Amino acid sequence: AFLEVLVNNDIIPYNPFKKYKIPISREESVNIALDETELKEMSELDLTDNPRLDNVRDQFLILCWTGLRISDFKSFNDIPKDNDIITIRNIKTGDNAHIPIFPMARKILDKYEGSFPKRISEEKMRVYLKEIGKKINGLNRSVEVSYTQGGKRVKKIKKRHELLSLHVGRRTMATHLVRLEIPYHEIMLITGHKTLRSFENYIKINRKDVLNSVVSRVKEHERLEKLKNDEKEQL
Repeated sequence: AFLEVLVNNDIIPYNPFKKYKIPISREESVNIALDETELKEMSELDLTDNPRLDNVRDQFLILCWTGLRISDFKSFNDIPKDNDIITIRNIKTGDNAHIPIFPMARKILDKYEGSFPKRISEEKMRVYLKEIGKKINGLNRSVEVSYTQGGKRVKKIKKRHELLSLHVGRRTMATHLVRLEIPYHEIMLITGHKTLRSFENYIKINRKDVLNSVVSRVKEHERLEKLKNDEKEQL
């Protein structure tokens, strides 16, 4: 970028590095998304004896059921939520974000009469979230994560609760809706993704499961078509 500025201002005649193509490797994200069993376990976890963890758990579940960024949570907390769809200003993009209030989120909001207590720092929330994760059976499963360190590929085994972060909420919502076979372009209206490629990198779902679902739907379509043809022949 600096060299292009120099070229455009006639300080140097050309950019000598333009002929070089520098490959940029894409790292697979080690983020996770909660599956339905883990979501259910977290929702049903009895934390009445620990209001601190109870509050953090509920706020995280709101992220899971709305797809909110944590940066937009304060705005969300301050506005009325009487409708099934609310609109807030997205801090990251500056665009309006349309947030559906699914029944699961409504149930949590009703518990707090629509507004959570003052939110603690993100750093503390992350620590408490991992503490909650240790109490959930599914999140005590081990997974292999890999990343590049010092130019070398490193693989480690970690517990799923170690990978919990506030951003997992958004990934969980998107992945859950994909499992419900909601069209990608409709989910992207909630997540705010502009391209299909960025959205596909975002969701955490087994591609083989998706393809099995596609095969099942095609078979079902063929079965229904055969029934229609059989009925026509009988008539």
